[in-house]
Amino acid sequence: MVNKERLITDLARKTGLPKYKTKIFLEGFQDLITDYICEGEKVAMRGLMTIEVKDYKASKFYNFHTKTCEDIPAYRKVKIAPSKILNQLLKESRDESGAESTEEEDIG
Repeated sequence: MVNKERLITDLARKTGLPKYKTKIFLEGFQDLITDYICEGEKVAMRGLMTIEVKDYKASKFYNFHTKTCEDIPAYRKVKIAPSKILNQLLKESRDESGAESTEEEDIG
């Protein structure tokens, strides 16, 4: 798993910026995305992902254990969807790794 510290280090290395500037940027970016999401805005980062808030209506369900009908209150949830480009890259990398493992099995 990539944590925040590793992301800062790798981003600093990739951009050539000092780590402290990268940390300031990343924290500002995180705050901005959080603000947009809390305001109900949809955030689309082409080639990476889309982040949006999905509202769910209140509903009812039947509890078989207590034999009663219970309420589920309305709620909001963050939905993160990968972009088509990212999905395609993942599919291609899976296809390549799948082909390599098949070749190794045939040789062995």
